[in-house]
Amino acid sequence: MKRLAIIFFTIVLSIAATSGLHAQRIDKKRMNRNLATTESILSQYFKTRLEGQGKTSHTLLMGPSSIDGHVIGNYLPDYGVILTIFGTSPGITFDLHGNTTHDQLQFETGQHKKITTQNIIRRLEEFLRDYGSTIGQLKKSDKITIIYQRSNADRLSALSFLSDSTTQSTHSQKLPETICVTAKKSDVDALNHKTISTKQFNARLHIQMIAKDEQKLDLKIMANILKTRFNQTKNRSFQISGSVRPVYINGLGALFYASASSGVSLLDLNKSLSALKKNLYEIKKSDSINLNGLLNKNSKRNTGKLAGQNLKNLTSEENKNKKERMKAYHQFLKQLKETMIDYGQTLKSVQSGEWVYFSVSLSPIASIDRSLPSLINMEVKKSVLDQVNQGKISRTEAFKKIKEQFISIYGPENPFSHFNFRQISVHQ
Repeated sequence: MKRLAIIFFTIVLSIAATSGLHAQRIDKKRMNRNLATTESILSQYFKTRLEGQGKTSHTLLMGPSSIDGHVIGNYLPDYGVILTIFGTSPGITFDLHGNTTHDQLQFETGQHKKITTQNIIRRLEEFLRDYGSTIGQLKKSDKITIIYQRSNADRLSALSFLSDSTTQSTHSQKLPETICVTAKKSDVDALNHKTISTKQFNARLHIQMIAKDEQKLDLKIMANILKTRFNQTKNRSFQISGSVRPVYINGLGALFYASASSGVSLLDLNKSLSALKKNLYEIKKSDSINLNGLLNKNSKRNTGKLAGQNLKNLTSEENKNKKERMKAYHQFLKQLKETMIDYGQTLKSVQSGEWVYFSVSLSPIASIDRSLPSLINMEVKKSVLDQVNQGKISRTEAFKKIKEQFISIYGPENPFSHFNFRQISVHQ
């Protein structure tokens, strides 16, 4: 009898060890490939285009390159997968025929094309029903959460050309700042195996709509800390630009979405453009003299050296600026971690097993300097921050437990390209 008890106890321990090691068995490369495919599929649901509401439908859409319009996925151990959709910014529309434009941004495909809260939720539900089961390596207890972040742009600006017609702006649909839809992996599997109906599956989804004024007080304070702390840095450092959007999701934790700008990058761009203009003028001047045959061989050789020196000076200046920018960038990363460790513990709404998550877009800067990522994600368990507060672990140990994810959306060649080019580096 005693022997049987020992065997039974050994089996129980083996099962517990096996389940506990599940998170460690995640194949990161496979998960990243899976997330990249999932991002691509989900982005198709939220592609937008301008629809002509009047006589004119020939409209040019322009706007700055940004993270808007992209889908970013992330796997969190002991939770599951979160997919963030950054709502498309309409930018500026130009009516090429000089007529007043009444175009509106709408979804590209599907029956319900208007960008409304109800239609966004419909698309999220449809994606989870049809493609939720394709996300591999998740436990039955894991969740799939999709977060739709409304664009900061609240209107569609229209500008007329070639006529005296009046310029107009059409307001976009009023949306909540954030829409979240969460499905349990077990429910996704049950629907896939047809043990529950579509109606039952939809009823089990957790849907959350968050307006700007509905955030918890501790999240609002943390968002303000992020904003003010980085605005107190030097002019040549990275700063948080615009508002910081906090989101609390039960079981997941507190997420903070922000954008960063850099005074150094704008200064560098201005310097580079000025230097480029000056050097191009010198090169153009020397070329025009050569074409007219007004220089002898020695003069031409000297002019070529001068042009080469000008380009060399420009490259040297840009390299210097790049080094300063990278130094500021690494300082920014350090300060983000310090803010997470020092102030994340004040988030009383976040439970010990939940996450504190920062998502910071560097997209406008990354479009200029390809050595920088377009998006930085940082996350840490709230339990780690509580341990620092209780003196159980040091700040240095807590720093090592912060996970980082760096994502690039720009291709390596064309600085004006805007497609979902995924490049991930995860540090644990």
